[in-house]
Amino acid sequence: QPEGASFVLDRASSQVWWEKFHFTVGFNAREGLVLHNVRYLDDQCDRRNFGEWRRILYRASVCEMVVPYGDPKWPNPSKNAFDAGEDGLGRNANSLELGCDCSGVVAYLDGVLCDDTGDLLDIGAAVCIHEEDYGVTLKHTDWRSSSGVSRRSRRLVISFFCTIANYDYGFFKYLYLDGTIQIEVKLTGQLSTSLRLPSQELADECIASNRPLPPIESAPTSPERPFAAISSTPVRGFGTLLTPGGLYAPVHQHFFCARLDWAVDGSCNSVEEVDVYPLEEYLRSPLTAEMPSETKQQLTRANWHNAAFIYHGTRLEREDEACRDLDVQRARTWKVVNDERRNRTLTPVAWKLIPGLNSGAMQGRDSMISKRAGFIHHHMWVTPFSPREMYPAGDYPMQRESEDGLAHWVKAGRSVAQTDVVMWYCFGVTHVPRVEDWPVMPVEYASFELKPFGFFDQAPVMDVPASTVKNTDSEYYKECGCPPDAEQQGKGERARL
Repeated sequence: QPEGASFVLDRASSQVWWEKFHFTVGFNAREGLVLHNVRYLDDQCDRRNFGEWRRILYRASVCEMVVPYGDPKWPNPSKNAFDAGEDGLGRNANSLELGCDCSGVVAYLDGVLCDDTGDLLDIGAAVCIHEEDYGVTLKHTDWRSSSGVSRRSRRLVISFFCTIANYDYGFFKYLYLDGTIQIEVKLTGQLSTSLRLPSQELADECIASNRPLPPIESAPTSPERPFAAISSTPVRGFGTLLTPGGLYAPVHQHFFCARLDWAVDGSCNSVEEVDVYPLEEYLRSPLTAEMPSETKQQLTRANWHNAAFIYHGTRLEREDEACRDLDVQRARTWKVVNDERRNRTLTPVAWKLIPGLNSGAMQGRDSMISKRAGFIHHHMWVTPFSPREMYPAGDYPMQRESEDGLAHWVKAGRSVAQTDVVMWYCFGVTHVPRVEDWPVMPVEYASFELKPFGFFDQAPVMDVPASTVKNTDSEYYKECGCPPDAEQQGKGERARL
């Protein structure tokens, strides 16, 4: 970046301006990184006054995470850590290093907190802000004239890393030129491991004689007999053998819950669940019960090729009806709508949540973890804003004795139509460990995106300048002769890195 960064940071207020985005960076001991008052300067709707600052989100954070383990051998049933609610993501933040954790023109913010005794806890360089090239944001070539356009994409990265016991987590917020906001978690660190039964000697003997390893054996869930084997209960599927010596890692899940306090052009918002149906199935569903039969017949005749499909939005009216799950067959997404404002096609302005990698909870509803973390049993929850409802497992998940959290709050059945809505999105990873995850696990990714859906009047990247050799600092590859020896090449590349 020879011309420097294209973002502006006011350290006194932690406000950031980048391209047409403006927001405030927050940091606390429990959630770590928080984005406040995310706005976008829309110069398409008010050109006389150089645009309008339009509100998108009042507050956005990953406010809870829980890691349940699936092996019934003790002590795995008790390993259900609430890494945010019990330990704190922010208080375990790393001090980031220039050129290692972040590269380019980088700005850092310290994490200023207090420790368990109330004393100052100042984590230097806890939050990193920088830009990244992100490939092509738009491209088109007219096949008639062979003329075309191409524009590069950039994104602003706001991130922090924390280490909680064996795992390291990177929490990233990305802002893109097209208005997209992405929230991503990067999982790395070390697996939680145990010894495999039977003994190392038997395992070595099997490997030496080219015989299959015997089943991993279970143990009773009793702290008094933590290593007692039950040979009649094979549990190879409960874990992955990592070394010939008997070290194995149990299966487990990582669940993250993002709290999104929306403010799409104001605080009067509603949420719609958007599903896509094959047309014939849609016409037979209860969704078209009030559609005139003549209209159905016309659509059926038009679909003579039986390849048509249609999307349908269902308004979520009450919070107890807004506990929803992903549906890949329906390409399900959720849309936050402001009925009081329209775009140039006279449709309500909206933003859409598009899921990424996700998983369902494997735990029984009557399990202890389900009672404490009921939010993991649905991917989407919608509630009206309440200042007392900040964490999906309640304020004190470790010490609580009564019901609390999302699964309890939604029983009130409050309205979530045309009000100040909060969207809670639960996303996670079901981790069946690989041998390649040991001794340090390469990064696994879990994320979702927030995209404008009728919020603008046209693509917001139409004013991105053309890409050139000069402004991308590109050059042609220079031939360097015969390729080096493979072993030496590997050593040389790794040494330079």
